Amino acid sequence: MADISQHLAALALEQENSRQRIEHLIMFDPLTGLPNRNSLHDYLDQPRANAEHWAPVLFLINVDHFYDVIDSHGYAEAEHALLKVVNRICNRLRPGQFLSRTDSTKFVLVSDDNNVDSIIQQAEELRAAVALPVQVNDAEIALSLSIGISHEAGKHRDYLLSTAHYAMDYIRKTGGNGWQFFNQEMNRKATERQQMSAALKRAITDNRLRLVYQPQILADSGALYGFEALLRWNDPVHGEVPPSRFIPLAEEVGEIENIGQWVFREACRQLAEWNSMSLAIPTISVNLSALHFRSNQLPDQVSHALEAFAIKGEQIIVEITESMMMEQNEEIIGRIQRLRDMGVGLSIDDFGTGFSGLSKLVTLPVTEIKIDRSFVAQSLKEERIRFLLESITRIGQSFNLNVVAEGVENKEQLQLLRKLRCPVIQGYFYSKPLPADQIPEWYRAVLPGYADLSGE
Repeated sequence: MADISQHLAALALEQENSRQRIEHLIMFDPLTGLPNRNSLHDYLDQPRANAEHWAPVLFLINVDHFYDVIDSHGYAEAEHALLKVVNRICNRLRPGQFLSRTDSTKFVLVSDDNNVDSIIQQAEELRAAVALPVQVNDAEIALSLSIGISHEAGKHRDYLLSTAHYAMDYIRKTGGNGWQFFNQEMNRKATERQQMSAALKRAITDNRLRLVYQPQILADSGALYGFEALLRWNDPVHGEVPPSRFIPLAEEVGEIENIGQWVFREACRQLAEWNSMSLAIPTISVNLSALHFRSNQLPDQVSHALEAFAIKGEQIIVEITESMMMEQNEEIIGRIQRLRDMGVGLSIDDFGTGFSGLSKLVTLPVTEIKIDRSFVAQSLKEERIRFLLESITRIGQSFNLNVVAEGVENKEQLQLLRKLRCPVIQGYFYSKPLPADQIPEWYRAVLPGYADLSGE
């Protein structure tokens, strides 16, 4: 009995230790040891005796240009630098304040002191604390903070977080290294954002999103290389909402993965329909957010869609941005490799505009790079841009990659790109993005004549 009791006691102790470890993982950030987003929400939502008069001040703190540090020095040194920044912030905390890490580069500080002078002093202290370079091994790393501040009595947690985020984002987009109170103009934008969020969720539920398709043409022969599937949203109230506006919103409100899954399946379904009409469509490119690649469900979702519509993996190209390349880790690379094992291509969108090094083209199984339209637009006026276009094309050839130039609008741009031996052209010179039901007519009536339009 003593042995059994001792065994049961040890088992109970082990279970309690496991429970505590799991609880710690759920509520705390593993890198910094700070409370995470779940802890922050619990802290802000906990009942208080003076709840009606409690007016917490939220400082939403973003570490500027952190991904540049990752690109230049690697993850290990970047995380070391981040820990030093966290220590400096913690050294500036006052009694009763609550600090949490809510995202890779974002932290939220909650304070009860809503005196304006004290708030300004705290913001300045935080900014100054990070202003001095961080020493990591033999390198000095310069970082700064963008701080958004929100405080208003009686407002709920989501309002405070959202408004603080808007203020922070304003500073970040204007160069960083500063702080900003949430103001009435930002309040108007926040209200619009809430309305837009609700409208976007209704559009997803009611299946009111749609895809249009822009042709990609082989520059030398005028033959069809493929189509890029582009997402569009026309709302009854807000009208035609540009992707640059609703895609970031979808990421913020947690709908981007649902949208991405729908886009991929719809592109496969449409390709299957065109196949049944005997239209020879070599490839369709689909844009996916970085958030998709953080989900372990992505490879299975792609596999199920290909199987459901009898599509070969070689007919699909998945586009990711250069910034996504910086976030690669073993899990993400593993998911990408599973897609490549299915035959699915991998394209780096807007190549040359991000922060990635050329070494990433070696570590990732890339099959295509896309030249950003901003380079094409300046190519006839700027000699340096022409050299850049030529360099990117040669890089693609060196790595045995297809190169696609976006935003080609006139014959002069086309002729320049052909001279630079850029193999694939996409833009209004050939066609604007077309609804799916117009593709068969375009394909049969227009495509054969493209060789004559090229100017040769």
